[in-house]
Amino acid sequence: MEEQEKIMVLDEFGNEREAKILNVVEINNQEYLVYSVSQNEEEDGIYAQKLIKDASGNEDIIPIENEDEKRLVFETIREFIDELD
Repeated sequence: MEEQEKIMVLDEFGNEREAKILNVVEINNQEYLVYSVSQNEEEDGIYAQKLIKDASGNEDIIPIENEDEKRLVFETIREFIDELD
């Protein structure tokens, strides 16, 4: 199995955590980074953040602030996961 790319992200408490990149999805001309963070030995949490590029072309991720946007992103991810089953 291919090794997944990893990044460091901040959790809700401001702690740095290692995350596995799962996918980049585009919804309404906005890209979102979908990643997982290990919660414990048996469970991973799935998260998404906006993927943005600055004027120099460097990529960064920022939290999704808008609740409607967040709901749309996670519904899209859920549909994708359901199609895999």
